[in-house]
Amino acid sequence: MASEKNKNIRRAHLLLAVYWLVKLRRGESFPKATMEVLMVQGNSLKKEFRERRTAEKNSRAERITDAAAAKVSRPAAGNDRRAKASAGTGKKKLLLRAAKRISKKERLF
Repeated sequence: MASEKNKNIRRAHLLLAVYWLVKLRRGESFPKATMEVLMVQGNSLKKEFRERRTAEKNSRAERITDAAAAKVSRPAAGNDRRAKASAGTGKKKLLLRAAKRISKKERLF
């Protein structure tokens, strides 16, 4: 069974074919009618592409804002005193690492 998207594409092609035949029937030249139909189809494809791209951008923006909101709304692990203490340990670890590195360099020389 054909999907809805395939049905819509088929309908669009049939409409374009009928439009092209009507143009020819009214006495328009073959190349001119063909070019006009191709321009209509091209504009339709461009519009579809633009809509798809904006939908993707919007979904990306929503995902980013959802992730940022989740980070902001996350409760802190433990109480406030622990959070402050752990912030200090990061600095202490960094200083210890720097001291170890310096002492290793001095031993090499």
